[in-house]
Amino acid sequence: WVRRNRAVASVAALAAALLLVGTGAAGVWVARAERAKRAAEVSQREEARRVQTGLIHDARQRAEASQAKVLVPTAETLGSLSSEDRRQRIDGALGAAMRSLQDAQLWRGLAPDDAAATRHAAEAGRGLGEVALLGEQWSLAAEAFEQVRGLGVDSGRAQRDVDRVQEARTAEARRQREAVLAILARAETGQLSEEARGLERKRIPGTGCFS
Repeated sequence: WVRRNRAVASVAALAAALLLVGTGAAGVWVARAERAKRAAEVSQREEARRVQTGLIHDARQRAEASQAKVLVPTAETLGSLSSEDRRQRIDGALGAAMRSLQDAQLWRGLAPDDAAATRHAAEAGRGLGEVALLGEQWSLAAEAFEQVRGLGVDSGRAQRDVDRVQEARTAEARRQREAVLAILARAETGQLSEEARGLERKRIPGTGCFS
């Protein structure tokens, strides 16, 4: 009986020892698995940061290259051109300015906390607004300047630019109204009829041309 109890006790002790060893091994395995998981997560975050950094770098280079291609013509330069050349110059500048703004917005979208990206977006928006203003595209100019104002970069200047659009739009509407009134006044005095008769006398018979 004693020997049997001793055997049972030995088996129980061995089982307890194996249980302890197994528990310890399981604990070690769990710890190692946790460390591996954390290492993998850190590696993934680092890789994501590397990819993000690369994207931002490429976006910045592209935005800066696009901005360098934007040449805002002066009013004096446009004034010396024919109507067709003036239109082509403005259209070309508008296309370059719009691409510049798109690239600047992409850079800022990837790096919203980067002050340089925000400043660049403001410059690109201002460039588009200036070209649109020269081309008398009031709505586009207003939208561009409004976007700049929303960025919070030099808010005072941004507000002045928004006001300039409204002033230019109002001045153009006034000029058009005055031109219409002048035509009506000439019509009332018969001046338009005299001019029409004068042109008719200059018409080359059998053609639609005037001498």
